[in-house]
Amino acid sequence: MVPRTPAEPLLLRLKIEAAAPLSPGGGGGVAWGPYRPVFRRGGRPVLPGSSLKGRVRRAVEALARDFGIRACQPQASPTCGPDGCPVCRMFGSPRAPGGLRFWDTCLEEAGDRQAFEARSHVGLMRGTGSAYPRRLWLEERVGTPGCQYEARITGIVERFDLGLLLAALRQVEVIGGSGSRGTGWVTVRPAEVQWGGHTVDPSVLVKDFLAEVGRGAGGNDPPAQDQP
Repeated sequence: MVPRTPAEPLLLRLKIEAAAPLSPGGGGGVAWGPYRPVFRRGGRPVLPGSSLKGRVRRAVEALARDFGIRACQPQASPTCGPDGCPVCRMFGSPRAPGGLRFWDTCLEEAGDRQAFEARSHVGLMRGTGSAYPRRLWLEERVGTPGCQYEARITGIVERFDLGLLLAALRQVEVIGGSGSRGTGWVTVRPAEVQWGGHTVDPSVLVKDFLAEVGRGAGGNDPPAQDQP
């Protein structure tokens, strides 16, 4: 079974370094028509906390399953509550809110107004490789390779779950839309971890998590069952 410890307050600062321009909100689909702008708040380009949360959650789910740790899939199986699997405890489920909050990230480096560009795309038929008729659109992108941004996650989390979260952050490679078109590629690393009122070394938490998994911490959790 996954070891349970008291949940403690968390402040996690992330450094996001762009390997390509970002397009959060740029994949807005047909609602935006032929122009898909970057998401803004107060006129400033922003990576919504919900976008980061979704990417991180998928990485956590995938890593948990790799280690045999139960991870609910809300769209495919019933979910548990706050006392259930690590994924539901951290990210929430239809039955209970999660312990983590992902804050919006301003996509402007300190004292710098980021450059914008509009990139044209053509929709292609996967079977034939030919272009769809009337499927030309412009996607707005922000930033340049090498830009660095600071994201913030707060909340309450158990030690084992925090180790899983930090390990999974290494798997987050794309944020925002159009990753298959070369947009949104990033590296994500913890810049500061405060847990339980103390600054902690993220590498130690990851090592402790891997040690627990190596002792079979996650292997005995029963998998979530599909609804009949």
